[in-house]
Amino acid sequence: MELQSRPKDTFSLLHVILFFVYAAFLGVMTFLPVFLKDQIGLTDAEISLGTTGYGLMAFLGSFLIGRLSDQHGRRYFLQFGLVFSGIIIGMHAFIWDFWSLVILRALAGLGVAFYIPTLIALARELGFKMARFTSFGSLGWLCGVLASGILAELFSRQFVFYLASLLYFIGFILSICAKEPPDWKPIKIPMFPIEVVKRNWALLSSFLLRHAAAMAIWTLWPIFLKVQVHVSDFQISIIQAMNTGTQFLLMYFLMDKGRSKTLVLIGLAISAIAFTSFTLVTDFYLFLLTQVLLGTSWAFLYAGSVRYVTENNPELGTASGMLNGIISLSQVLGPVIATVFSLVAPENYHVIMYFATVTTIMGMILFFRMEFRAKSALVQSVPIA
Repeated sequence: MELQSRPKDTFSLLHVILFFVYAAFLGVMTFLPVFLKDQIGLTDAEISLGTTGYGLMAFLGSFLIGRLSDQHGRRYFLQFGLVFSGIIIGMHAFIWDFWSLVILRALAGLGVAFYIPTLIALARELGFKMARFTSFGSLGWLCGVLASGILAELFSRQFVFYLASLLYFIGFILSICAKEPPDWKPIKIPMFPIEVVKRNWALLSSFLLRHAAAMAIWTLWPIFLKVQVHVSDFQISIIQAMNTGTQFLLMYFLMDKGRSKTLVLIGLAISAIAFTSFTLVTDFYLFLLTQVLLGTSWAFLYAGSVRYVTENNPELGTASGMLNGIISLSQVLGPVIATVFSLVAPENYHVIMYFATVTTIMGMILFFRMEFRAKSALVQSVPIA
């Protein structure tokens, strides 16, 4: 299918949907851990372990739904994911114990598997610049976390879940008007698309090494900020906003330039620096500078990765689902890593950050060897006539 520009109203619609769902997502991710610790009374280990179902369901669902959307179209999968997520996230306000957390986070992960791969695939098919498109997700994160911080500070943390639910339902209403590209055609995808895995293995394995350890940090991130940096709920939202604001500006203006694999490598390198920087600062205002580093690393890594899978694969839904699946698998492994460290070194959050630095450097070396050195050697071995 030829990728080209489409009418302006469709362009605007998908960007707005992405903005709303990402706004909903980060508000929940930011304030759920402190809600569970302070108001439900769960321990760090219970919070870490209880959220693994989210990543597991999103991991398994992303592979399946991405593949099915290549065969049956994107629109109805997108719509189901949005309305389903709206219901489940609203129910998070009524979590009362560990097992209700496990069930609702697992169902929330399933919802993500429906809407993220289909949004990315639709955007590519409609000819959008992918880094600029994904920047609207970061803008949603920015606005969503600020709004959530205000609600949590002025009212209660349950209002964060009500807001997120409302945003998903707004996204669903907008998605009713979304259209498939008129020249869309189904693609035959094997049950296990091994060729797609091989084609993207360098990216997927390196991304997993970085992001699994990063998710171990994010699992207890708000608690770390409360304990080590001594911030309020609203200051947490300011810290998150500095990160996501940096992402938006870089993705929107710069990340559609250059080679995607170069962006990925730079993103891994800056990630290692950012994770280390968290251990060096305890002042709120200086901590904001670490978030510029973090936002820069994610802008390079995620925009580069989305461009990589959409530029190198005709199976857009399947490849996008694999990338989202790796992000989701990280959300399984991250809480497990955080649980282990919580038991071995209780409330020693810095050790998780050192671990993340080491595994990110490993991912950077792996990606460089597989994507740059191996292909460079292959080119040099070709005989000259």
